[in-house]
Amino acid sequence: MIATLLTRADAALYQSPLAGKFISTRSFSTRVAVKTNEYDVVIVGAGVIGSSTALHLSKKLASKKTPTRILVVDRRSEIAAEQSSKSWGFVRVQGRDYREIPLMLEARDFWKNLGAEVQWQQTGHIALYDRADAQKAGRVRNWAEYAIQHFGVKYEILNEGTTRQETQDARDELHKLLPTLRNPGQYGACFTPEDGNIDPRLGTEALAKRAQSGGASSSCSVEFRLNTEVQGVSQDHNARISLKLGTTPTATERITAKSLVIATAGWAPEFLRANKLPTYPSLRLHASAGELMMKNTDNLKSETDHPTVWYHGLSFRKHKHIASSPSQNKSAASSSFTFTFADGGAAEEHDFGLESVLYGWRFLPHLKDFYSQTNLKFRPESFPSPRIDKCPDANEKRLEKAVAKYRNMFGVLHGSTSGAQTPPVIEMSKSWAGWIDITPDMIPVIDYVPTKEDYRKNTTSNIVISSGYSGHGLGLAPAAGRLTADLVVASLMPTGTPDEMESLNVEKVKEEAYPFRFSRFQEQWFHSIQSLV
Repeated sequence: MIATLLTRADAALYQSPLAGKFISTRSFSTRVAVKTNEYDVVIVGAGVIGSSTALHLSKKLASKKTPTRILVVDRRSEIAAEQSSKSWGFVRVQGRDYREIPLMLEARDFWKNLGAEVQWQQTGHIALYDRADAQKAGRVRNWAEYAIQHFGVKYEILNEGTTRQETQDARDELHKLLPTLRNPGQYGACFTPEDGNIDPRLGTEALAKRAQSGGASSSCSVEFRLNTEVQGVSQDHNARISLKLGTTPTATERITAKSLVIATAGWAPEFLRANKLPTYPSLRLHASAGELMMKNTDNLKSETDHPTVWYHGLSFRKHKHIASSPSQNKSAASSSFTFTFADGGAAEEHDFGLESVLYGWRFLPHLKDFYSQTNLKFRPESFPSPRIDKCPDANEKRLEKAVAKYRNMFGVLHGSTSGAQTPPVIEMSKSWAGWIDITPDMIPVIDYVPTKEDYRKNTTSNIVISSGYSGHGLGLAPAAGRLTADLVVASLMPTGTPDEMESLNVEKVKEEAYPFRFSRFQEQWFHSIQSLV
């Protein structure tokens, strides 16, 4: 009964004038010239998922004999303007929900192949936990056994053994990976040697550039249009999609599309509601991160293969050093290190708003394990929803706590200070924050958005949602974009014919997308979280 009332309230409130706070519903002057354009696919959102989807569509639709047009629109002034450029940069299989692992293995190989273009480093990933936490240790062992058996993941559990010698050997391995970790005996550790990291902005930009260049060399063109807001979406009885685009209140354009992709991350639920489409439960958290610079490191090792590290309350990755000139030698490169750091995955903030009332109860089963340190903020400007025209401010206090934890856990970032005349100095050079959209089970929604016409005619929708990545979007993006593109291509294919496109097994695509289906939140109220990190 309560869930039904909340669902009805959700629909009523977001179809009211309040919806204008999220997606503009202002009227348009009749004196404004309105242009009309036709596209095959329109993607809303120029972040890492939207850019990846555009890239894979440009490849999959390139074999069509007739020209194909793809448009990517975003209300911001640059590609990767929001969370896509603000993530930690981790590319990891470790600790993933089992349902994400096949996509993550594919995506990791993709990022690795891009190499220097995205500053890829195969550093491995270490997750630390307190050895005294028997429950955590058990979950780690269970995850490792399943991941190794079913997916062939290379995985090592360090600082643990059945005999004293095995335990010492495992502890030595941990010391080799993190030689400056203080009191290593108090930690358990999981290591995935094939994981790595990239620069998140460079990664997103690389996908976008490849989408545009790939389209330019074939019959499929890809256009990115920034500073452009989607001000309305509708469908006619033939399922043709019509969109209103606007750059200013008086400059508008009407376009049509055969297929629409919604890749707007934390703003996807508002987009769906404002356009009277079904939505899914999601909450927005804002997470802070920063950049630390370690100076006076002349006598430290300058290797860039320091593993990425996750621990409750502290996460970091060392940046790949890029020489500023050909003459810059290794000694100069080691004079300073920089790395991205954050205060760990379970310590974000949530602004109380309408979505908290509607969907907060869906997250209650995991309040203790996953959200116990999430700060709940009450700010008038965040109700009914946070403003979409600005990113949140970084929480400097939480970042300072993370820096303090780093100093307590590690002597220096990598190597030994023996012989150093001046000890290393750590300074926070900058900080930032971004929105993370989370679902109750912390895996994304990659599926068709069912419309009334689809229900009535029992047809497949031509609107695809690819959002709700719960902070995992960067790592998954190359494979998630490919799966999203497969769903789009399947919706464009007439029944029984390939329509001049590459052969696509539609049933296999739907089977692959099944774990991320839209309807899973209608099938049950509460969901388990299978990820470890």
